[in-house]
Amino acid sequence: MPATHQQSTGLLLDLDVDRAPRTALNPQEAQLAQEELVLALVTTGEPHKSTTPPWGLLENAYFQRAMQRLQPGFVVPSAYEVRQRVLPHLYGQTKREVGAFLQAATSLTVVCSTQGVAGHRRRLMWTAVDQDGRSELLVVVPRAPAEYPEEVADRVLRFLSSMRLPRRPGCLVHLCNESVGASHLARSLLKKRQQGPNHSEFEATSLSSIGFEASPLALMGGCMAQQMLFLFRDVLETLSSISEALDKCMDIVAFVTSSTAMQHELVRLNGEAQCLPLPSSSPRADDFHSFIVCVRQVLALKGALRSTLEESAESGGDLDLKPHLKPEAATAASSRTARAFVDAVGDDLFWLGLDLTAQVLQPFAYTAWLSECSYATSSAQLLLCWLLLLAVVRVSPMVLDTEKDNFHMRLVDRIRGFSEDHVLACLLLDPRVHGLGLSALGRRRTRLIVADLGEKLQGRRHRQSGMAEASSSTAQNRSRLVEQLLQYLNRERPFDDDEAWETMTTTTVPPRLFWLEYAEEAPELAQVALAVLGFRAFVAPLEATWRMSTQRFRPQRQQDEAARGDGVVLPVGGVTAMSASEVAVPPVELIRFHHDQLHARLRSEADGRRRLAKYGSGRRSDGQVPSLLGGQSSADLMDDEADREPSDAGGDAVTAFRQLKSWLQRLDEHEKSLPVDDADASLQRFDADWLELGPDSPQQIRACLERFLLGDQHQYDGEDGHDDGQAALPAVEGRDPQEPLAVMPHSDAGGLSL
Repeated sequence: MPATHQQSTGLLLDLDVDRAPRTALNPQEAQLAQEELVLALVTTGEPHKSTTPPWGLLENAYFQRAMQRLQPGFVVPSAYEVRQRVLPHLYGQTKREVGAFLQAATSLTVVCSTQGVAGHRRRLMWTAVDQDGRSELLVVVPRAPAEYPEEVADRVLRFLSSMRLPRRPGCLVHLCNESVGASHLARSLLKKRQQGPNHSEFEATSLSSIGFEASPLALMGGCMAQQMLFLFRDVLETLSSISEALDKCMDIVAFVTSSTAMQHELVRLNGEAQCLPLPSSSPRADDFHSFIVCVRQVLALKGALRSTLEESAESGGDLDLKPHLKPEAATAASSRTARAFVDAVGDDLFWLGLDLTAQVLQPFAYTAWLSECSYATSSAQLLLCWLLLLAVVRVSPMVLDTEKDNFHMRLVDRIRGFSEDHVLACLLLDPRVHGLGLSALGRRRTRLIVADLGEKLQGRRHRQSGMAEASSSTAQNRSRLVEQLLQYLNRERPFDDDEAWETMTTTTVPPRLFWLEYAEEAPELAQVALAVLGFRAFVAPLEATWRMSTQRFRPQRQQDEAARGDGVVLPVGGVTAMSASEVAVPPVELIRFHHDQLHARLRSEADGRRRLAKYGSGRRSDGQVPSLLGGQSSADLMDDEADREPSDAGGDAVTAFRQLKSWLQRLDEHEKSLPVDDADASLQRFDADWLELGPDSPQQIRACLERFLLGDQHQYDGEDGHDDGQAALPAVEGRDPQEPLAVMPHSDAGGLSL
C-alpha cells in the first residue's frame, strides 16, 4: 500500500521525472491550443445564457500539471491572460465571422426572443437566421422595457437602424417575434406604417446615424410554436375526452412509478424494462414533450397493464389489487392512487380515449421535431401540424359534434388572428406540401395572396434599387406570376420534371434548392417562393418556447448573471442609435452562441439516433397503436439531460400535469390581459371554407410530414447518422458547394462591428 500511495502521489506531483523527448509546439499551434482551451470553457456554459465560464480551472495546479504531462512546454493561460488577450482575439474573430455570415445571406429573419432572468426581470435577444437555418446573435437587451406596443415598435425601428444588416436587392430581411400581446400589436403598427401613405417616412426613420440604411422588412410574423402551446390549451378546454384521458393516464403513471411490485410485474410480463415509465422518467411540468412520451408509453404497456390487473384479481401475489376492485376500498392516499389505476386500466373507453389522445398529441411532437430540425423547416409545415390536429379531431367518433365545432372555430380564429398571409402562400409554394389541406376556394384565395406578395416584393426591389415603378410593368409581372403559379400547381412545363418533385418528396433537401432551379424559367414566382420559404416562423424550438413562456410563473433559481456579465466588458462598436444597455453583447455569450451554432449539425451518430428516438418514437402508421422504438429506454426518451434544465416542478405525474395546466391557464390569462389588434387584416378574410379536410386527411398529412422528418431511414441507421438527415459533412475546412447545409467557419472577410 505505501508504495502504491507513493506512486499515485508521484503521478500527481512529480514534474521532474524523465520523459521521452517530444516535439515542441510552434507558437502558432500553441496559440490555437490556448484558444481551443478557452473555447472549451466558454462552451461548457448553457447556450443562450450569460453564464460565467469556469476560469478557475486554468489556474488549478492539477490541471496545469496534467497539461504539462500531455505536452511539456505548453503554457496554460491564466484567467487574467484570457481576459486581456485570448478572449478579445476570439471576440474579434467571431464578429468578423458574424459579419461574413450577414453579408453572405440571401434571406435573414431577425428573431426577437424574451428570456426571464432573476428577480422576474426580462431580457431580449436579437438573433439573425439565414436561409439555411443558421443563426447568429446580434444584440442583447439586458432589461426589457415595459410591454407597450408603441415601445416595441420603436424598439424594432431602433434596432433595424442600428444594425448593419445587408441592404441590397437580393437580400430579404424579415421579422419574427412573439405572437401575442404587445408584440403582436407592435407588428401590426409596423405593417401599417410600412404599407401606409407614410412609407417613405418609415424608411427615413430607419436610416442609421453611421450612414448605413436598415433594410425595410419584407415579411413579418409571430412565433407559431408559441401559438401551438395555446392550441394545446384549446384542446384541454374544448375536448373533454382528451382532458379526461390525460388525467387518467397520469394516474396510471403515478401508481406505476410509486409501486415497486407493479414494476416487477411489468418486467416479468414484458420481458424487459425498456418501455417502463420508471420513477426517474416521470413527466415534468417544465418538459412539455415528456407528457407526449408518457402517453405513448402507457399505450405501449396496455397489454401488460391489463394482464397484471387480471392476474392480481385472480391470485393476488406481491401485487394485491383485490381490495381496490371493490367500491368500498380504503380512502388512504396509496389506496386512492391504486383505485384510480384500477379504474383506468379496466376501462375500455379510457383506452379508446388515450389512443385518440396520442393522435391529438402527435402534431405537437411533429412541431417539436420540426422546430429543432430548423434548417429546412417552413411555416407551411408548422401550419400543416395545425391542420393535422384539426383533421384528427374532425374525423374522430370519440369527439362530440359540439366539441368539434367549438375546437374548429377556435383554430380557425387562431389562424385568422395570429397567422400571416405569407404562411398560407407558403402552404402552396412549399413543394413538399403543395397546397395540401386547402380546398378549391382556398387555393384560389391563396393564389391572390401570392400575387399580392409578388407586387409587394417587386415594389420593395424597385425602392431599394432607386427605380420608379411603372404600372404597366407591375401588371405584366403580376400576369406572369399568376401564369407561372398555375403551371406550378398543375405541374405543367417547366414544372413537369418528375425528378425534381421526387427529390422534394423523398429526401430532406431544402425546398429553396427546388426554386433556385426555376429562378430563370419562373423568376417572378421563384422570388415569392424564396421569400416565404426563407421566413423563420418561430422564435425558438417548441420545448424551449414552453420553458421561456412559463419562466415568469416559476421561481427563479438562477443568479442575475446577465446583469453582472462574464467578468469582462468589451465595447461593441458600429452601433450608435441604441443605448449602451441595449447594445452590450457579452463577449462570452456571443462567442458561445456562435460556436454552439457552428457545430450544431456536426453531431455524433448517437445524438442523431437520440433525436429520432425522442421525436420519432411511437409514430402512427396505418392506424396501428404506437410503440416505442427498440433499444430506447424511457430514460433516454424522457430524462434527456442535454435538453433539460433543473426541474422547478417535482412530484408525481398527477402533480406535474396539474402544474402544467396551471401554467397554461396563467399563460392564457397573461395573453388575454395584453392588447391585441383586431384591425390587423393580414388574414381577416380567412374562413373554414378555405380548408378541405376529409377522412383521409390525417394519414395524408402525416405521410407528408414524415417524408421530411424521416427522409431516407438509412441516414439514421447507416454510417453517417446525422440528426438533420443531411449527408455527411466534409471533414476538412472549406465547404463543398454541393453541401449547402454544412455549417463551416466563415471567412474573415467582410465587416460588421457588433
